[in-house]
Amino acid sequence: MSYLIQELSLYLLAAFVIGASYGWRLRSMRAHQEQQSPKRDAEQTIQRLQTEQQQLLARIEQLQLIPATGAGEDWQD
Repeated sequence: MSYLIQELSLYLLAAFVIGASYGWRLRSMRAHQEQQSPKRDAEQTIQRLQTEQQQLLARIEQLQLIPATGAGEDWQD
C-alpha cells in the first residue's frame, strides 16, 4: 500500500511540474506576442502611408502634365 502511495505521489508531482512549466511557457509566449503587437501595428501603418504617398506622388505627376493655361479657351472659337 505504501509503495502505491509513493508511486502515485511521484506521478502527481511529475504532472504538477509538467503543468506548471507548460503554463509558464505559455504565459511567456503570450507576453512576447503582446510586446510585438504595437511594433507590428506601426510597421503596417508605415507600409500603408508609404503606399498612399506613392499614389499621391503619381497623381501629382499626372496633374503636372496637364497644361494650366489655355486648355479651356478652345471652345470659344
